[in-house]
Amino acid sequence: MNHLDFLNRILSHEKNYSFIFIFNLYAIHFCFQHKTGTADYSVRYKLCSRKGGGERDEYIFSSEYFANWKEIEAYTGLQNYHSIFDFTIGADYFPSIFRHDFTEKTLSVGFGGIYHFQNQRKIAYENDLVFNSYFKILTQKKFSFTAILGYGRKYAIVHELSSDALIDNTVMMGILLDKKFSNDFEIHYYLRNFDMYRFYLFDSTVHDFGCSGFVTDKIKIGGDLELKYPDQFGTAPYLNGLWLKFSAAYYF
Repeated sequence: MNHLDFLNRILSHEKNYSFIFIFNLYAIHFCFQHKTGTADYSVRYKLCSRKGGGERDEYIFSSEYFANWKEIEAYTGLQNYHSIFDFTIGADYFPSIFRHDFTEKTLSVGFGGIYHFQNQRKIAYENDLVFNSYFKILTQKKFSFTAILGYGRKYAIVHELSSDALIDNTVMMGILLDKKFSNDFEIHYYLRNFDMYRFYLFDSTVHDFGCSGFVTDKIKIGGDLELKYPDQFGTAPYLNGLWLKFSAAYYF
C-alpha cells in the first residue's frame, strides 16, 4: 500500500484521526571565543540538514556574532538557504543600578531589543520587533535562573494577497535554568516561544535540553535536544520539530 492509498483509507472513515509529523534536523555548531579583561567575544558557525519536509528540506548555513561587556550584551546573525533568508540583530542592557548582591545570590534586572527580518523568496517577507525584560538569579553554587517577559510585533507582507502589511502582536516569554558544576560541566533547560531566527505567536513553544563540558583547557563540546510544539496550550498540541545539535567551541 502506498502513502496515497493509506491516506484515502484514513479519510474515508468517519472517525477523527490525529497525526504527529516529526522532522529531524541535525545541526553542527562551531564556536570560537576570545576573552579579554573587559569583554567576551565569540563567533559561531552552524551547518544543518533536515530530513523529511516542512519549512526546510535542504542544507542551512548560519553565522552569529556575540559581544559581552560588563553591562551590555550585543549579537547579530544571518541564516541563508534556498528558500529563506534571515537576519537578526539585538542587544541587552543590565544596568548596575538594578543589580543587587546578597550573601549567597545575586539578583539583576535587564532590558533588551531585537530586530529580525525574514525573506521567504517569492512568497512573503516579515519584520519582527521585540522588546524584552529579564530577571536573573545567580547563586554561589553556580545555579542561575532567568525569566524573560516581553512584547513582540510582527509585520508581514504576502506577495499574492496584497501590499498591505499583516500585523500580529504577541507576548514573548522564556525560562532558562542553568547549572555549572565544579569540573566545568554544565546542564541547562530553556523553555521559550522564540529563537534566534523565529519569533512565533504566543502559544508555540521550544524546549531545549542541553549539556556541555571541557575536554581540554581550550576545547568545549556539548549537545542539545530541542523540541518544538506549535499551539501547545490553545488547541491540541503536537510535536512537529525534533532537533539534535552538536557543538564544539575553541577558547583562545
